[in-house]
Amino acid sequence: MRLQRIILLLALSIVSLTASAQAPKWKVELDEPVKSYEFVDNGKSLFLANGKYAWGYDAATGAKKWDLKIADYNKKGPHQLVGDSYLVSNDDKVQLYNAITGKLTWEHEYKDVDQDDFMELSNLDQTTVLRYSNTHIGVDLATGNELWRADIRYNQKALEKAGYNYSVSKKYQKLLVFTKDDALDMYDVRNGKLLAHFEDCEPNYDVGVKKNDWSYKDESERYELFLLDGSVAVIDLKENKMVTKHEMKVNEDRVFIVPTVYGAAVVGKNEVANFRFEKGTVSSVPIDISAYRSFFTFRASNKDIAMISMDGELIAIDLTNDKQLWKDADMKEIEDGYAHRLIKQIGDNAIFTFAYSSMGQKSRIHAVSVNLITGKINYDIPAAKCDNYFGSFVRAVTALSLSVNKQATPSNTTGKGKALIDPGFDNIGFSYETFEYNGNIIIAIRTKATMRNPETNDRGGEGFVSFNPETGAVAYKDYFRLADDGVGGADVKKYVAQGNVVSNGKGIVYLCGKETLVAFDLNKGKRLWTQEKLDGKPTQVALIDGTLYVQIGAQDYDVVLQKNSIKFDKYNDDDPYGFAAIDPTNGSIVWRIETKHACGVNMPDFSIMNYYNPKTKQLYLCDDEKLYALKLTRESKGVFDWTMDLDDAKIGEMPYKKTYAVTEIFIGTKPSTHTSSTSLGGGYVLESTSTYGGIEPDKQMEFLDATGSAELSTVYTSFWGNIWGVCAKRCLRIVAANGTILALGTKGASLIDGATGKQFWKHEYDYDQDAVQYTPRIVGRNLLYSFNRQLAYVSLETGKTIWQTKEGKKSKFFTSPDDKYLFSINEEVVSGYDLR
Repeated sequence: MRLQRIILLLALSIVSLTASAQAPKWKVELDEPVKSYEFVDNGKSLFLANGKYAWGYDAATGAKKWDLKIADYNKKGPHQLVGDSYLVSNDDKVQLYNAITGKLTWEHEYKDVDQDDFMELSNLDQTTVLRYSNTHIGVDLATGNELWRADIRYNQKALEKAGYNYSVSKKYQKLLVFTKDDALDMYDVRNGKLLAHFEDCEPNYDVGVKKNDWSYKDESERYELFLLDGSVAVIDLKENKMVTKHEMKVNEDRVFIVPTVYGAAVVGKNEVANFRFEKGTVSSVPIDISAYRSFFTFRASNKDIAMISMDGELIAIDLTNDKQLWKDADMKEIEDGYAHRLIKQIGDNAIFTFAYSSMGQKSRIHAVSVNLITGKINYDIPAAKCDNYFGSFVRAVTALSLSVNKQATPSNTTGKGKALIDPGFDNIGFSYETFEYNGNIIIAIRTKATMRNPETNDRGGEGFVSFNPETGAVAYKDYFRLADDGVGGADVKKYVAQGNVVSNGKGIVYLCGKETLVAFDLNKGKRLWTQEKLDGKPTQVALIDGTLYVQIGAQDYDVVLQKNSIKFDKYNDDDPYGFAAIDPTNGSIVWRIETKHACGVNMPDFSIMNYYNPKTKQLYLCDDEKLYALKLTRESKGVFDWTMDLDDAKIGEMPYKKTYAVTEIFIGTKPSTHTSSTSLGGGYVLESTSTYGGIEPDKQMEFLDATGSAELSTVYTSFWGNIWGVCAKRCLRIVAANGTILALGTKGASLIDGATGKQFWKHEYDYDQDAVQYTPRIVGRNLLYSFNRQLAYVSLETGKTIWQTKEGKKSKFFTSPDDKYLFSINEEVVSGYDLR
């Protein structure tokens, strides 16, 4: 939930506070430090553990329910919570304790198993699988009885290079394992039976190393597709069989697995292979991957159709009957053209924007209607033209720079079909949007790139094109220069359109540009007025009480986590900064003011409408140094109702780079495998393989808990092979709702009356960006934080401290599932705090 919504609680009536609040409500000191914690019994009990010690405490009262000291505890064996049960190793035995009562449920010693060889535990329903090196034992969690045993030899290279070496199906209770001898084995988790053995199934390591997906499971979870070394295989998890295996090569840098109605298509180096899972068939269309541009699937005339757009040509494939429908049928030469975006499907016709780029004609788009059954072009409308030209080399570089996700995100969808564009060809040098209005399709071009009228080639090619999607009849075209900044090159950020667009609800839209505002009538297709005397760059507009209010200037940052530090890159800084009031009927400036700094940087989800108070007609603003209330009326002439110096108010200045706190958590070590051979004589050699390292489950859980409320998170491996999880949370901010402002600064917190600027209260603290232990968080009607070991719970209504205490330097904090209690663990000291 966004902070603006949470802060609505500030407007609630003041509730009296009890003087008996204590911090903490309870505290216990254990015999040993706590290394892992979890809630059991639906959050009522707190389970704590450290090696051979385990404790159970009432989460609300801190009353001890039980404690354990495992005799002959084996730290190499299992010691893991499974639901409300605690599995732990006792010498060569495995014990299960009830984590609510602490009582022993069962104890078993499994034949021919050394607990020192334990590697991992997995649980599916009531079957728990204990892995000891290659030996896997299926155990009934209720009784501890051995259900089955299997010898499974994993492919460690797949784990290290491709990220994993097995897959589990909870629906069908199956385990798929890539084995040491390059096979794929399927087991029934319920009885350990080997159901199938598939030879020659070495994973495609190159795809995994590039962090691209090398497997795909369909929505039914019945079929799983794997990219193998030189082939693609599809496994039926229900029938325990390989339904198809198709030899093909893929480009590990840009491989795509595209879901289709009946399976998936894989875009390879020299083909697109369509896998039909249920039929177990695959149809292949030869295609040079270097010429691939985009891929679409449709449902038309009771056929599933794939349309592949390449360098200057189209191919349509009937996926229902596995045959080619047409290739370039009835099409004129389209040079370097390709289907860029799907706008709409009407019956058997699909409407696209086609992108073209050539040295002579530069980059441009057309609106094109194609009959999916015949390939006939119904109409072709030139819509936009740009001075930029993107050749093959630039596109390839762009593709690599954009390949940061595991798989390119489908750009649009038709029915159950998908659309996918090669990331290198998504950026055409300028930005545009398409939408429907009054039955027509409108292409809106608004970009910083250098644009031209596609018909006259004159400078100024932003604007609107409206046409009938069925006939292609053009209702209007209007081109002008709006946000055109005269930029070129392949920098994607430069082509983001200026500011937002606002409508009066009757077809009149107001657009921001480069020191320009334009009012445009979408009904008549003409400009009503242009305002070019703002002496600044308008970045957003809002229509309030018949007046158009404009923000001038802005700062934009990229905030990126790099290992254990946060990097701020100011990629855009448009000054001067300020605001203006505009008469929407003629575009005349009613008033204009400037501010020293850019406003809104420290205000989450800042916009004029999000921080406007309709009751007082005020817009709340904040920069690094001051907090303001700007009067938004025509008569105000841009005056501030009040101004607050953040330092003088004991809130403290808020430079953007100090607003984030970074937390680093050690989560494990890089897995490493060691194989040793021992001669037994007579030509016999005993080979043993051991794997060390990996992610520590309790540390991974701690990191996942931390990322739940973080704005940014990443994982990196150090030079020494240690794996660290890093997350960043925003600590300092200004939020407002219902005429009340909450300010969290470097010196303190304050609740402010938006109408007068009067502080209801101020609460001072010692903020240190490097010593944030608990990020300021609103819990109910109160504010919870911990800076420099000072943990405090403050009433948002009064600013009074409900309780506060000094915590340990290494304290870890977590809340109960219902947010009623906060807990801290500082070595062996556990404390419980009441948040009600």
